[in-house]
Amino acid sequence: MEKVKRILICRSDGIGDLVLTLPLFKAARAAFPNATISALVSPASAPLLEGNPDVDSVILDDQGRNHKGPAGYMRLSKLIDAGDFDTALAPYANWRLLSLIVAAGIKRRVANGFRSYLPLVNKPVWIHRSHPPIHETTYCLAFLRPLGVDVASPAMPRIYLRSDEREWISQFLASKGVNKDDKTIALNPGSGRTMSPDRWVRIADIAGKRTGADKILVTGALFERSHCERIAAALGDRAIVLAGELDLRRFCALAEQLDLLIAPHCGELQLASAMDTKVLGLYSQLRSLSAEKWHPLGNKVATITPFDMRCKKCKHEKCDLFPCLDYIKDEAVGEALSKLLEKPD
Repeated sequence: MEKVKRILICRSDGIGDLVLTLPLFKAARAAFPNATISALVSPASAPLLEGNPDVDSVILDDQGRNHKGPAGYMRLSKLIDAGDFDTALAPYANWRLLSLIVAAGIKRRVANGFRSYLPLVNKPVWIHRSHPPIHETTYCLAFLRPLGVDVASPAMPRIYLRSDEREWISQFLASKGVNKDDKTIALNPGSGRTMSPDRWVRIADIAGKRTGADKILVTGALFERSHCERIAAALGDRAIVLAGELDLRRFCALAEQLDLLIAPHCGELQLASAMDTKVLGLYSQLRSLSAEKWHPLGNKVATITPFDMRCKKCKHEKCDLFPCLDYIKDEAVGEALSKLLEKPD
């Protein structure tokens, strides 16, 4: 095999997906220390790579605007071609992306062999993601095998914050009435499609008592704010709604200050874990979204799945039992928190 000199790692889907791909960047750096490593990511997740020593440059795949349609395709094609890459690793791929990689003349094209775009791949990875289910990071690291690299265990994902970002979040929290010595936990409930507000309130009550929380922060996107406010209103004065007030890196700075984050399967759960914060993840029984595939890495993690046989054939919003996370038992929450809180900080 010719020497690997310039690597493009493609992960332009979700924020949590990129977090679980960070060990691939680190493993590639360790295996090819003299190579240039670039990332092809979405504009939304690109801030996570700022300051990362395993990433030399970033190419934005802006499918919503600059790289939309035929003209956008050509603009992105020129960016990839200018990188003069000899190797592309594509844990996230489709026909569009593979055709761009081929057009750029990239010699080694590593992608999943069990996909329709196989004719465009010359270094296939013969691995299924769901049969049996494997963790996403294990899946990503397998993309180094065609290059002769086998990684025994993944490194923890890490996001590199600046001192000014940490200072900003400290001042922001103070302005919200969160004191430096407060025991602070957070909920990131999402838009309400995962669990009802009443159930979130109950889980927050259990977590608040187990942790002795002084403040309960309710985080999320701006469009989720009304749902977050309903939950906070039921929790009383110690609850503070932050939905829509933090960008990606400021959320990471917040997560670093928390004693605990509770969330369903989402990017924020992965971000908090990457900041070395204790997390409790709530996962449905749907195979494609299972904890087995998507749990955060590290030893400060606990996950819960509702054990209700009626949810075996979950079809998301078509299921008359939706949302299934409402079937998580109080006892399961308490047990998971007890084990999690025993782990050292």
